[in-house]
This record gives sequence, C-alpha cells and structure tokens, in this order.
Amino acid sequence: MFTRKEIMIFIIAVMIGLSLAWSCRLQAADNSTVKNLYPNYLLYNSTNSCVRGIVRLMIQLNPGLANAPVPPAVQQQMIGHCSCVMDKIRNELTIQEYFAQMHDYQWLKELWGNHGQKCFDDGYLNGMGIRPKGPLQERDIPEDNGTPVEIPDFSAEVLPNLS
Repeated sequence: MFTRKEIMIFIIAVMIGLSLAWSCRLQAADNSTVKNLYPNYLLYNSTNSCVRGIVRLMIQLNPGLANAPVPPAVQQQMIGHCSCVMDKIRNELTIQEYFAQMHDYQWLKELWGNHGQKCFDDGYLNGMGIRPKGPLQERDIPEDNGTPVEIPDFSAEVLPNLS
C-alpha cells in the first residue's frame, strides 16, 4: 500500500504539525476589558425588566391594550431602546460600581430613567404613542364644568319613572 518513505514523511509531517500547534497555542492574558464585563444574566434580566416597564407604560396610557399581544416589530423596537439604555449605563459605570448600588431602588430608578430619556430622545421609541409633549409632567385632567347635579330624594320610597 504505502511505501516506507511515504509513511516516514507522514510521521514527520504529523510531528511538525503537533509541534507547531503546541508552540502557537493561545494563552489567556490579563485583559483590562475583561474586568468590566457585565454578566449575561444581568443584561438579560435588565433588558426584560425594561421591556416590561415599557409595556406597563403603554397600558397605563392606553388601557385598551391590556390583553393584546405585542407585535414583533414593536417588541424589536422596545428591545432596541432597552439595549440602548443598557449600553449607556455600561459606558458610564463599571460593573463594580453598578453592583455596589444595584439594590438601591431610588438610585436604579433615576439611573434607568435618565438614560431611558436619552435613548427616548434619540428616537428609539418613535411611533409608539408614548412620546410626551415636552417635559414629563402630570397628564392633563379636564376640569369640572360646574354643571349642577340633582340628587333625587329617595327617602319617600318612591322610585322615579324611568320609562
């Protein structure tokens, strides 16, 4: 089948290949960017919480959407917005700073609110019907027009004729 010369060339080629593979192997090095990696579970949970918050906001502004499924295009838009917020937070804070204050609800609310507003202004949620008119403020509640309301007296146990 194979001559002795071909077998020897094959063995030498394998040995040279193994020695090259051994000498050129990748080695792990201390990289400064590795220290500031946000874990996947934190990114996943934060993004999902953000999306749920946007859905709650949309339902507050339009209660008719309460049990309606969210269309895939809208889901994609919300995930884009929440990823933008997370990226802005990751650029500002190291993971150690974030973990140190992660359980302070007021700090977390202000942090996500400020960065959420920046991404909102960048246009990540355009066309979803939740864009405020100017600065965030209380929704306009119509004033009472002063129409007098007559309350019937039912103490005589006589019901009015409703027909």
